[in-house]
This record gives sequence, C-alpha cells and structure tokens, in this order.
Amino acid sequence: MSFLQRINSSQYAIGVTCALLIALGVVLALVPKPDIVSLEVSSQFPARITADAPLELSMQSQGIWPKVRLKIASDKPIRFETNGKLFHIGPGVITAGNSLAYRSEQTSEGLVSQIILTLRGGASVVRIYPQGTTATVQAVSLDVVKYKQVTTLSLLSPNQVNLVIGAGILLLLFCLVAHTRSPRSSQWACTLFSIGFLVMNEVFFTLTILALLSAMYLLRRQVNDGKGSIYRLFLFILTAITVMVLFKYLKIYLFAGIGNITGMSILMPLGVSYFVIRLIDIQLRWFRGQSFDFTYREFLFYMFFPGTLLAGPIEGVQDFFDKRIMHLSFDDYAYGVGRVSIGIFKKLIIADTILFPAIHGEGAARLLHFNNGSSVNKLILDPSGASGSEILIFSLTGLFFAYVDFSAYSDIAIGGSRLLGHRIRENFNFPLLSRNIREFWQRWHMSLSEWSFRNAYFPLLIKTRNSYLPLYVTMMVIGLWHAPNLSWFSWAIHHATGMSVVAMLPKMRGVPKWVAIAMTPVRIVMTVVFVAIGFIFVYFNDYTIGLQLYGKVWWWLLTFGVS
Repeated sequence: MSFLQRINSSQYAIGVTCALLIALGVVLALVPKPDIVSLEVSSQFPARITADAPLELSMQSQGIWPKVRLKIASDKPIRFETNGKLFHIGPGVITAGNSLAYRSEQTSEGLVSQIILTLRGGASVVRIYPQGTTATVQAVSLDVVKYKQVTTLSLLSPNQVNLVIGAGILLLLFCLVAHTRSPRSSQWACTLFSIGFLVMNEVFFTLTILALLSAMYLLRRQVNDGKGSIYRLFLFILTAITVMVLFKYLKIYLFAGIGNITGMSILMPLGVSYFVIRLIDIQLRWFRGQSFDFTYREFLFYMFFPGTLLAGPIEGVQDFFDKRIMHLSFDDYAYGVGRVSIGIFKKLIIADTILFPAIHGEGAARLLHFNNGSSVNKLILDPSGASGSEILIFSLTGLFFAYVDFSAYSDIAIGGSRLLGHRIRENFNFPLLSRNIREFWQRWHMSLSEWSFRNAYFPLLIKTRNSYLPLYVTMMVIGLWHAPNLSWFSWAIHHATGMSVVAMLPKMRGVPKWVAIAMTPVRIVMTVVFVAIGFIFVYFNDYTIGLQLYGKVWWWLLTFGVS
C-alpha cells in the first residue's frame, strides 16, 4: 500500500471513528445518569415540623463538588440551618452569596422555597424549621445545577504537594546538568517523575496506561504491515478512545451499577484526554510508515513529558523531538522562569482573585452585577427574571476567566518545558482580538483545534466535498471530547453554525481600507459576544437553565435590548 493510499485509508478510519465517537457521545448525553448526589430525608411526606423536630436533609456526593438546588414545598414559611447557621427565607426575596442562595415564592403548588448550596467535602446536612410554631413540608426535590469534576490532583494533601514541588525542583536541577551530558538520563528522570506523580494520584489508571502504551509500542509495526492494517489501525484508535471513555466518562456508571470492585478511585484521573490525543497522533504516524525509529524510552518520554502531562499544549511527536534544545542557554532559563512567573500571576491574581469573584458577584465585583450577591446563584434561582444585560455580563466575565485561567496553564507548561529543554508550541494567540469566529478558532486552544481540523475536518472535507458537514462533525468531536452531554453538544452546534454563517457571508473585497479598519473593533466585539454566549451552555450542568438563558440573551440582543 502506497503512502497516499495509506493517507486515504487513515481518513476512512478517522471518519468511522468520528462517527462512532459522536454516536457514543449522543448516547451518553441522552441516557439518564445515575444520581451523583444522594438525598436522604429524615421523615416521610407530608412531614410536620416544629422548632424541636425539624426535617433533616442529608446529601452525599462522591467525585464531584456540586452546586445543588433544593426545592421545598410547604404550607407556611420556613427557615433552614446549614453549617451551624440559621437562615430565614423571605417570600419573593433573593438572598445570594458565593456558596449559598435562597428564595421562596407562592406558586400554584403552594409555597415553594429554593435553596442553592455548594457542597465540598462530600456531605452536607440541612435542617428545615418553621418560621412559626409549626409547618408541613409536602415534598422535597434536589437538582444538581453545576458541578466541578474532582480530579485526583484536587485532593492531594499538603505533604503530597510539598513532595511534588520538592521532586520537581530536584528534577529541574538534575536536567540542568544531564540535559546536554546525558540526554537518556534526563529523559528517564522526566518519565519516572511523571509516572510517580500519577501513581500518587491513581495507581490503577497509571498501571493501565503503562500497559496500554507498552502493548501499543510492541505492536506498532502491525498497524503498517500488509493487508488488514486499516482494521488494526481502527482497533488501535478504538482501544485508546475506550480507555478515555472508561476513565473519564463511565466511572460513575460502573460505580452505580456494580460498585467499586476494583478499588479504583471515582475521581477523574489527570490528563487522560491528552494521553489519548497524543497516542492517536502517533498511531496515525505508524500507519503511514512514520516515527518507527523512536526507542521505547523516547516513546514513554514523549507520552509522559511533565510539561504537557496535564493540560497540553498538544505537540506532535516529530515536532516534539525536532524542537529539542541541544544546549540550554541563559536566555532559555530566563524565558522559562519568566513564562512560568507570568502563568502563576495570571492564575492566582487575575483569574482566581479578580475574575472568579466577579463571576460570583463577591466583594467589589458586585458592582458589575446585581445589587445583592452572586450573579450565578441568582441566574439559577430565577433564570426567567434575569435581564439580557445581566446574562451577557455574566457570560463575558466567564469567558474572560476561562481564557486567563487556561492560558495561564499554557504559560506554565511552555515555560516549564523550556527549562526541561524543549520548545513547546503556543496554545493561544490573543483570541479575544479575533475579527470573526473562524479566526477565533485559529487563535484559541490552537494545538487542539489544529489537531482536530487536521485529523477530522480535512479528511472528511476531502471525502464529502462539503465544507459544512465536516465543520459540524469536527466541532462535535471537540465538544464531546470535553464532556458527552447536551451542553457541550449545543456548544458545538453554536460554534459550527457561527463558522458556517461567516463562510457564507461575502468577503470584504473592494471595501475601502479605512472602512475595513474602522469596522475591526465592531467585528472583534461581535466575535467576543458570540463566543461568550456559547459559554452559557457549558457553565451550567442543568441544561434547562443554560438553554433558557441562551435563548433570552439572544432575544435581548436581536431586539436591541427593548425586551
């Protein structure tokens, strides 16, 4: 089989894989998920409560930090206690903070009180009291409106963190000496550091990855050997994706169905998605007859390189080794330290100290949002009552936070990689200055977008001769790679539709240069607003909230803020 034939065959395998991945994502999005937060009630309904006999609600979560909404139907006003504090729920009044919000309203079902709680540590207890002498609670329901998937990194003890930092400093010092004199020793040191770090977090995942990588390396020539190689390529890719699906998406189903029979942690392991992308990339190279000359040590070094271990950027194996710095100079060390310092500043000061409180309406950031408290919790409590401007400010703030937070990790990865002797590609190129959504995706998470367009969009474009279908498929693959749910599916449709509309618009040919320059700020603002609106879908795990806010902000924009 010639090289061109192998490219065509790999395009077919990629197309089938994309179709299967999208089908799996749609199935996982539509299949009812097991309860990720359990609720136990101390009494049957209707429950009569008094000051001495409250209704106790016990909530338990595992593997997530959820924001939950309790709906309590009662005949009279109630108050509740959590974390040793007692709160009165005023009718029609929204009281909101970062981790707690509540309100009550009279509905056709009676008096309904809503409480928003952020659960950390796995468990929480809420006690419901009457505001008077007695009250009757008819029903209680619980919804998870947002949650953060807890990774194994999130629960490292202070001693473990200090151990990782100390080992990282020793690794840098060792590589400083060994990078030029003994590249093999430097590579083994980096690989063992990453493996030790992963073992500290999740032993079962680490052993599975090591076994998978070793098997793939030993069998690498089979994917390029005669008849049936296309089927072996497909099997290799499917195996890699299965590992990602198992560890990233299906743990919660396995635990709910058969229990934890393996002793495996329910927490999401670190970097599993990036492992899979790097592995698929090198599998495609093997199929095309490339990258066979790498040793097992170099293969593991590429897969476990500390700089790109957790969150990219995604670097191709050939580019990774081609950009190795043979002799580190003072300029390299200065650049690496400076870039890491910039990333830490962006993460700790701009993202966590300024923008994150702005999203939640805390401190001085309240001036940006409502008169009293958290924008997020108020949007959850009363999405129909939020104005278009409030939704837009929230979405813009969320987009800025996502950009600064993610680009900070990339800065740290690029700077740390330079200190270890490798130039890693940039991942962001001022995407918030893009003039349209297509240009945005040439500047945002560039390593992922370029990898996806190279391996999904262009092969499908060649096969279908249709520029729109491959665009939707590619964006759905990117969305479902993040999470297989309706929120990311809708986010993908949002972006693909935006790029399709831009492609259909007439080019600005023949327009005077001064007009094009004058229109640039308007185009940038329109692009940022469009991207921010799509962010609404993926912020809330409750799809109905995101969909309602998404439709409302679009209506507000299209009617120029009149309604």
